[in-house]
Amino acid sequence: MDNAYVYTLTDPRNGLPFYVGKGHGKRCYAHLDEAKYYLKRKSKKINKIRKLISLGMTPIIKKIEENVSDKQALEFEVFVIAEMRESGIVLTNMTDGGDGAKGYKHTEEDKRLASERQKNRVMTEEHKQRMRKPKSEEGRKNIALARQITLYHPSEETKHKTSLALLGRSSPMKGKTQSAESRAKMSEQRKGIPKPKVECSHCKKLIAVNVANRWHFDNCKNKE
Repeated sequence: MDNAYVYTLTDPRNGLPFYVGKGHGKRCYAHLDEAKYYLKRKSKKINKIRKLISLGMTPIIKKIEENVSDKQALEFEVFVIAEMRESGIVLTNMTDGGDGAKGYKHTEEDKRLASERQKNRVMTEEHKQRMRKPKSEEGRKNIALARQITLYHPSEETKHKTSLALLGRSSPMKGKTQSAESRAKMSEQRKGIPKPKVECSHCKKLIAVNVANRWHFDNCKNKE
């Protein structure tokens, strides 16, 4: 999917860009949260943003190339950084661009530092309220689409840890009943989406996941 883009952060005081980046979704807006809430992080870019915030301003965020592949975005990012530096614009980018993050594995020290930063993160009440705010219809559709096409599948160890973490917690739907309107919406959304199936190890039939254990596997009539 060609949904990558290249963006700039610009100082509203002089109209000059000070950072060029590449991303997807809301990546270009993440720098503001990074500067506000990850208080132990320091870099030229973050310091610049914090300076603007202290003056009651925020950087101007502008997408200068949209709906391109990751490769095209990385190449354009390199080109823009080179052009701007050639023209004398001082950027806070630590590299010449095109680095990307795919395939990169964090060291144990990186993971430890990230964990410490998360523990010390300070969230304002305003930010908490924004997180609690219901997603828009478009946002929910994007999340549903991402779940359908994702290649990520949690390991059994991850599933087990998640299960242990949720033990003792009451279901968020306990004591509640889905309205007829909600059920109708869920039914409409599921139409045309094939149900996931698994193969029974005894009869070799493909069965819907939700009824597989009831009629097959250990309960299969063909089980020897």
